[in-house]
Amino acid sequence: MRAWLTNLIETLRSSFWFVPALLTLTTVLLSFATIAVDSAVRDRLLRHIPLIWIGGIEGARQLLSTIAGSMITVAGVVFSITIVVLALASSQLGPRLLRKFTGNRGNQLVLGTFISTFIYSVLVLRATRDSAQTFVPYISVTLAILLALLSVAVLIYFIHHVSEMIQAPTVIAMVAAELDAKIDELFPERPEDKSSENAPAENLDSYGKRVLAWRSGYVQFIDDEGLIEIAAKNDLLLRLHCRPGRFVIEGEALLTLGPAERAGEKPLQSIHRSIILGSERTITQDLEFAISQLVEVAVRALSPGINDPFTALSSIDWLAAALCKLAKRPMPRYRRFDVDHKLRLITDPLTFGNCLNAAFDQIIHYGQNNFAVVVRLLDVIEMIAEHARRDADRQVLLDQATKIEDTTKKSLRPSERRAVAERFSAVRNRLGTLGREQFLRSSVFSEG
Repeated sequence: MRAWLTNLIETLRSSFWFVPALLTLTTVLLSFATIAVDSAVRDRLLRHIPLIWIGGIEGARQLLSTIAGSMITVAGVVFSITIVVLALASSQLGPRLLRKFTGNRGNQLVLGTFISTFIYSVLVLRATRDSAQTFVPYISVTLAILLALLSVAVLIYFIHHVSEMIQAPTVIAMVAAELDAKIDELFPERPEDKSSENAPAENLDSYGKRVLAWRSGYVQFIDDEGLIEIAAKNDLLLRLHCRPGRFVIEGEALLTLGPAERAGEKPLQSIHRSIILGSERTITQDLEFAISQLVEVAVRALSPGINDPFTALSSIDWLAAALCKLAKRPMPRYRRFDVDHKLRLITDPLTFGNCLNAAFDQIIHYGQNNFAVVVRLLDVIEMIAEHARRDADRQVLLDQATKIEDTTKKSLRPSERRAVAERFSAVRNRLGTLGREQFLRSSVFSEG
């Protein structure tokens, strides 16, 4: 249930229709409320309030009809502009970034404001009647005028907002902010605990049972806490073979549980509900997907059709900022225990090396001919090394720098190759120095 609810919230958050639908429902209820107030309040009391619209039945109908007609027209224009922006973003920045536009609260509120004003005006117009007992909803018409004025302000905001959103630096900063927030969520600051990593390994292959994927798709969400509760309740040990973001094929093993004789129908159903599979990757637990969005912007910018290395350099800078932050955070434990400190779950954890390779591998491949990009990559590797706390992370950084130096040997001019070789030598020496400094600090601390 927790996995399904989390996935539903993420789907609603990134959908283009949810906020407009919510605003429309709100204005429907508001129209009923204001009409009821108009029915209860006497007309002569309203004439002493200067801000309340006071007019005849025909004036109210014409005013409401004008507001409704203009709002639906403007809503159509806004929708058309949004489609053009989505097409432009898809072609230049990548289709996976469309989620940033459809899920943007500003775009949703703008469309929702125009549709809500239209619906409100139509509903109030329906209540305006000219019969034996004429009824003019003065308060409701006044509120319709205020909503129309608000819609004009929202239209001005929308033009400014769209002009900003189609700029590559703005989009890159938005994606980087989301990546930064996701690092805080998935890799919180806490004391590093390595005690659980020393627990004996468990071989489930000999006595366990495999839980197979019931459909093909991407792993969108894994409820680790839910799996631990299921394992503790049924005295099981679970070992995951996948992590969020991986594509699995129907019939492929998602996890192994043991002992096999305790794998009844009810625990298997609960396990299925704790793992969400979908047709696309989501950012809920998939940090590599958040990284790949910045990588996609950089790779497209380096393509011959766009040829915008400055955008690529900007993406590399934001990736470096995220990796510097990640290098200082403790990695998640791959062995998880229940409240009684009994091993219940062995995960397939995401490592710093996975994130580093996801960030730079494709940029190196497509940017190996660009001297500025190659030098910037070596610069940010040295920058990240200043924040790396673990020897394994520094080794991954050295491997990445070596890959850059090897890849560019045949793609750059001789003078550029010499400059890259000198820069690589400086990065390698710096990584070695940082490793020795870290070793000395740890030795002094242990002796103290």
